[in-house]
Amino acid sequence: MTADMRNAIYHQMDFGQLALQKLGQLDPNFRLYLAGIKPEPPKEWTHMEVVGAVFREPKSGPNKGTLSMMVPGTRKSVKLSRSELTEYRANQKADSQTNESK
Repeated sequence: MTADMRNAIYHQMDFGQLALQKLGQLDPNFRLYLAGIKPEPPKEWTHMEVVGAVFREPKSGPNKGTLSMMVPGTRKSVKLSRSELTEYRANQKADSQTNESK
C-alpha cells in the first residue's frame, strides 16, 4: 500500500513548520515525508534533516484519488540545527501564551 500524503502530518509538527519556513515558497502539493536527527545517539544530536517533495494523484489504479506519487526532480531537504529548533519552539510557546492572554 502506498502512503497517502493528503494529511501532511509533518506539516503540523514544530520541526515541519520550521522546515517549511526555511524552504520558502512551495507547490501546494509539496509534502514533508522524512525527518531524522543526526548524528545518533539522540542525546547528542546536533541537527535534524527534513526532506520533502511534490506529490500528485495517480490518474488510475487502486491509489486513484490519493496524493501518493512523488514527482521526479522535486525533492528538497533542509537542515535544522538543534539551537534554531529550540528557539523556534520557545517563540511558538511565547506566541501562544500571548494569544491566550488576549
